[in-house]
Amino acid sequence: DREAAALLAERIRQAVGSHRFDLGDGDTVRLSCSVGFTFFPFQTDAPNLFTWEQVLDLTDRALYKAKQSGRD
Repeated sequence: DREAAALLAERIRQAVGSHRFDLGDGDTVRLSCSVGFTFFPFQTDAPNLFTWEQVLDLTDRALYKAKQSGRD
């Protein structure tokens, strides 16, 4: 379900952002991440509007845009 997927992606993003990763020797680091996902068909009311490849390309572009803007 689309809403549950978005909530799960946000939970993953928050879990990564709040976790301290142990690098050894007492060093730790915190990271952030961007989580990308999509659905196919992209638009349920027009399932043939985009091909699978077009949906994947659109999703990939959105993920790179999020990373470029420095947002999680």
